Amino acid sequence: MRAFKDIPAPTVEEIDEHIADLFTGGRTVRSEQYKKGMRSIYVHYYLGTPLETIPYVIGTCEADAYFAGQTEAKTHGKPQFGGAS
Repeated sequence: MRAFKDIPAPTVEEIDEHIADLFTGGRTVRSEQYKKGMRSIYVHYYLGTPLETIPYVIGTCEADAYFAGQTEAKTHGKPQFGGAS
């Protein structure tokens, strides 16, 4: 269930744009696996879909990057979409 019912949910495209924007302007480049982990949390939170099954073998560097992306998405707050501040 979404926490902000009065704010329209972002589209998947808006979520993808937000993630792309995070990694411009001098921020350390992150792997696609890291970004995919972030995306899974944002899509789950905003669109209410179940978390996807991790697409990588546990214990690999790809899985570690995926989990790190999920952790950042959970730890650093939820971006506001739909004109919210």
